[in-house]
Amino acid sequence: MGKKDDKKDEFHVFDHQLAKILDISLDRLYEVVQFFDSDPNDKWNLKLNEHYVWHNKSIGSMRFSEIGALIIAKYLDIFEKKSLWNRLKDWIQQKKRKTMQALVEIRIREAIEVGSLVKLNNRHFITKKQVIYILATHPGRFDQAFEDIKKTSKPLLINYDFADIEGVRHYSLSGFVKIAKQLADKNQGLTKPDRRLWCEVVDFSAKPVLKLLIDEDSAKAIKINNAVDTAKQLAKKTCQVTGVKRTKSTPNVCVTGHHLYSKEQYPHLATALDNILVITTEIHDQFHQWMGGTQVSCTIDDFIKFVTLFYPQSPVLSKLLKIKHTLKIF
Repeated sequence: MGKKDDKKDEFHVFDHQLAKILDISLDRLYEVVQFFDSDPNDKWNLKLNEHYVWHNKSIGSMRFSEIGALIIAKYLDIFEKKSLWNRLKDWIQQKKRKTMQALVEIRIREAIEVGSLVKLNNRHFITKKQVIYILATHPGRFDQAFEDIKKTSKPLLINYDFADIEGVRHYSLSGFVKIAKQLADKNQGLTKPDRRLWCEVVDFSAKPVLKLLIDEDSAKAIKINNAVDTAKQLAKKTCQVTGVKRTKSTPNVCVTGHHLYSKEQYPHLATALDNILVITTEIHDQFHQWMGGTQVSCTIDDFIKFVTLFYPQSPVLSKLLKIKHTLKIF
């Protein structure tokens, strides 16, 4: 299955694209293909399913591989005194780069979900694991690049280019880009040209994509805060576990919105009102300490167990069981 898909992907130059680049009509392009087909013994070799395929045979449209397109360009250069080879090579390189840019953006978005960016000192950070995935390298080679940069006059700066947050190494955009540049370097970077090109494209493409993700993240945070505020208003700022609220006799009571399903692991539920339970900050702290820290992902089952153990008389249990059956988890 994989081999079939790989072969299919080789033929990515449409006939109308090739004709436009070569500055000829589609009819003339088809004539050239027919010429190659007419004499199987000549030195010009253009084979169906190797250099071109039928895109839609019923209407006669074709797709060409890069090599197939270059063969036609070379033929026209020789017999029609054109200078098309370099023009076509430049177009193929530009197209390859644009395709790689699109793949880089996809990979960045796969690695970084909205809500997973960490803010420190007014800078956004992502984990080392996410950076390695985006750069499509392995931890050992990544660490080597980090050490190589450390030996230069401009090493990565702690809490600026990288930071250890809750025991996990993170990198900011500037640190991420410095690593990408190092891996793309012809002298000290990766040995394979295509891998260096990937890191070069990451260096070029990361900033606008990450800026967009940061903007989306900020917009998402505002929506989540608004949803929490709405949940508090609906609950009349009363703890849904204990029923307490701030009054003259309880001035220190403070409520917060707890996401039953972690907003990091279940971002599609981050603004769902059914997923936000209003509880006191004291209970919120108790729960996360019981879970092992705020970095530990939680679900409604965890909170049901917590309430059962510590607040078994709370009427919120029936509400939680109902919510568990109504929220869609996927």
